[in-house]
Amino acid sequence: MKCFSWFYNRIFTLILACGLIIFSPFALAQTKVGVVNVQKIMSTSTAAIEASKRIEQEFSARDQEMKRLSLKLQGMKEDFDKNQATLSESDKKRKEAEFADLNREFQRKGRELREDLERRQAEETGKLLEKTQAVIKIIAEAENYDLILRDAVYVAPAANITDQVLKELQ
Repeated sequence: MKCFSWFYNRIFTLILACGLIIFSPFALAQTKVGVVNVQKIMSTSTAAIEASKRIEQEFSARDQEMKRLSLKLQGMKEDFDKNQATLSESDKKRKEAEFADLNREFQRKGRELREDLERRQAEETGKLLEKTQAVIKIIAEAENYDLILRDAVYVAPAANITDQVLKELQ
């Protein structure tokens, strides 16, 4: 009796597995999938371009200050190298200390600039991602998508909704 039970369980499992394999393409055919290229949206959307321009304008004064300090450091180094032979030991030490102080200030301001720039870029990217996700959700609900994926190795043109998202973001 036990032998027959094991046999029937195996047959039932085999029939169930075959049924799932046979009918699974039909279940997949009813699923509507879309794919969005987020990198393209982040680089080509008007919102991304405007955010980039805002950040560039916001940081342009600090960038000019960094360029000015860099030129000043370069001038000090060239002046020191040119006049090193004629300077007294005390003048050499004073000029080296001035150069070291200015170099530390340059390094500190550069670090602060990078940190602030990265923070602002992250803020703007976050805002754009929120807008993008809201637009994707609206499109998915309006067109009855079951699944929207971010980026893929290959996307059939019919499944790629990136241009549609870009259009809605305008």
